[in-house]
Order: sequence, then C-alpha cells, then structure tokens
Amino acid sequence: VDRALSAMCAYAFPNSLRYLFAFAHSPLTPKGHTKLGPFDFLAEMRRLGIFGENASSMWRITYANRSFRLCNSYPKAFVVPARLSDEDLFLVANFRSGHRLPALTWLSPDSGASIWRSSQPKGGVSGSCLQDEVMLDIIACSCSARGSSSDPMLMIFDCRPRTSAMANRAA
Repeated sequence: VDRALSAMCAYAFPNSLRYLFAFAHSPLTPKGHTKLGPFDFLAEMRRLGIFGENASSMWRITYANRSFRLCNSYPKAFVVPARLSDEDLFLVANFRSGHRLPALTWLSPDSGASIWRSSQPKGGVSGSCLQDEVMLDIIACSCSARGSSSDPMLMIFDCRPRTSAMANRAA
C-alpha cells in the first residue's frame, strides 16, 4: 500500500512536468503519423472543407466575436452559414440563452452532415426570431444540398440533465 501511495503521489505531484503521467506514458507515434501540435483553427477548417481548394460556399468563418461582444463564451472566430450576415448573427445570439448561437463544430467533407453547438432559444414573451429559423433551416438543408438526403432533417439533442431542461422549460 505504501508503494502504491508513493507512486500515486509521484504522478499527482511531480517535481517536473516531464514526469506528469500524460508525458511519461504517451503512446508511441506510428510511422507515417505526426504528433499533433497546438490546435490550429484555420488548418482544421481547411481540413473540413470550410475554406481552401475544395471549399463549400455554404459556410463562412465569422470574426464578429473578435471582441467577445457576440458571445463571451465563444472563440473569436467560428463557422456559420454564409447566407447570414454578422448583423443577423447578433439577432440570433440575442434570441439564444447566453447568446450561444449555433456554431459549427464538425463537418463531414463527404456527406455534408454536420454537428453544431448552441444553447436553447429563449421562450415565452420573446416569441420567435426569423433569423434563428433561417439559420436552422440552412443547417437542416446542408446535408441534402450535397445530394445525400432528399428531405432536410435537423436532429436536436439536449445534453442537459432532465431536471435542468424541465426547470428551464417551466421558467
């Protein structure tokens, strides 16, 4: 037990960063693969086909959040439908809880299927927001625009605990 406790303390509180578990036990890189460096947003968007040689004209990178006025929990740049202006994005953000409007997180270069993140729309007296509906329609149609589906489909997954979702619904 003493040896196990000593080993856990050595890994939990190392004298040097190189002794951290993640560094001391990193997997070997297979031949032909390179280790990943820091995240490069533009390189990742190029890989997904957002811009570059084979870019889709459906999406664009917006810098409307460069001063974090659009949403303080989003990065300075993210991907949105090309048809929406930055002014439209501010209207959509105002309609969403925490100003977290839909932002692209993953896109299949083959099918056009995508994963977006956002918060729930504000309900009640806020009514509806035309720009928010347009944005969701563009997202739903994006896959069928590449010929992979005949009917636009938008699947929404609520990842909050059920009690949180019900409390927000009641409010």
